[in-house]
Amino acid sequence: MEAIAEVLTPAVGLLALVACGLVALWMKQGPGSPPIITVTAIQMPDDVEPYKRLPAQGEFTAATVPKGLLGRHNTKAGVWGQINVTKGRLELAMLEGEAEVVELGPGRNGVVAPQLFHKVLPLSEDMEMHVVFHALPDEAPCGGGFG
Repeated sequence: MEAIAEVLTPAVGLLALVACGLVALWMKQGPGSPPIITVTAIQMPDDVEPYKRLPAQGEFTAATVPKGLLGRHNTKAGVWGQINVTKGRLELAMLEGEAEVVELGPGRNGVVAPQLFHKVLPLSEDMEMHVVFHALPDEAPCGGGFG
């Protein structure tokens, strides 16, 4: 019985930490909002703040995603990109560094580090998404977040 307790205790502790993290995310989003989980290996630093959203209003759809996002592109120096899919599915491919390909969807965001080359591909016709650019408060560049 002690052996089982030794195995279960760390697992239960890890599960509790994950659950607490999801609760914290849920609380940050607000009651009634589902938790938002970042599914990329890259995590955004806590000290950056949003400064620009594309499109400014509404969402890009599978038919209206700018061609520049579908091809190889990157963000500017000091700019983090948060890709939010509000409907359907979108593939995010990191093209350098820790190359990875992830599927994004509602509640499953992607984060792109500054100057990291990447591209996106809609995986469903009903896909809708927007990008929020983040930077340190005193370092937000003028203009867009693309390099």
